Amino acid sequence: MPDTVAGRVPAARAVTKQARRMLALMDRATTSWHIPNVGRAKGRVLRRLLDRHRPTRAIELGSLLGYSAILIAGSMPPRGRLTCIEANPFLAYLVRANAAEAGLARRVKVVAGDALRVIRCCRADSTSPSSTPRRKIISTTSGSSSPSSSPAR
Repeated sequence: MPDTVAGRVPAARAVTKQARRMLALMDRATTSWHIPNVGRAKGRVLRRLLDRHRPTRAIELGSLLGYSAILIAGSMPPRGRLTCIEANPFLAYLVRANAAEAGLARRVKVVAGDALRVIRCCRADSTSPSSTPRRKIISTTSGSSSPSSSPAR
């Protein structure tokens, strides 16, 4: 367990310079190409949620180009892992390539396929008795709504 100060868990590590550069490039590209994207404003909210809840595992359903995957994986603790499920195989390829370019290939696993079928294959690591996964869902959208956090059922 990491050292704590006054009972508080330290904040998640900052997104690396390489990941920040990739996010800025993706911001410019998606604006030019008119592709929906989480973007900076929603990204800040998402990072606050990640800093508050400090998940070590996360799953993303629908990754498009991988913007939020880079943001999530880059904001997680050092041993944090993100699994992205993308229905379109070409977009899954782009997510893998963009995560690798951001230096996060080891933290991001991309699975191409229908989420309803693929998610059955993704199980929480239950080998450690002390590893109780947090039952929290953080969802992002590229539309007009903002990221939200709600308890899982």
